[in-house]
Amino acid sequence: MEYVEQSYMLMNSLNLWAKKVAEKCSEESSDHVLSGAQQLQTEWDAIRSNVAEEKARLESRSMQLMDLEDAVKCEVDWMQDVEQYLASVSNLSSDLSEKKSKLRQTKVDKLLMVYILLG
Repeated sequence: MEYVEQSYMLMNSLNLWAKKVAEKCSEESSDHVLSGAQQLQTEWDAIRSNVAEEKARLESRSMQLMDLEDAVKCEVDWMQDVEQYLASVSNLSSDLSEKKSKLRQTKVDKLLMVYILLG
C-alpha cells in the first residue's frame, strides 16, 4: 500500500507543479503543460483501475484454488479409505477361503477316521 500512497503523492505533486509552471508560461505552453499533466493523470488512473481489477481477480482465483485443494484433499482421503476397506475385505476373503479349506480338510480327516474305524 505504501507504493500506492507514494504514487498518489507524486501525481498530486506533478499536478501542483504543472499548475505552477502553467501560471508562468504563455497560454499555449500552459495549455500544453496542463494537458500533458491531465493525460498522465488519466493514464495513471487507468493503470490503478487495472491493477485493482487484477488484484480482485487474483484474490478470487486464490479462493477458488483453496476450495479446489480442499475438494482434492477430501477425494484423496475418500480414496484412501476405500483402498483400506478393499484391503480389509480382501484379507477377510482370503481368511475365509483358508477357513473353508481347513474345514473341508477336517471333514475329510474325520470321514477317513470313521471309515478306518468302521472299516
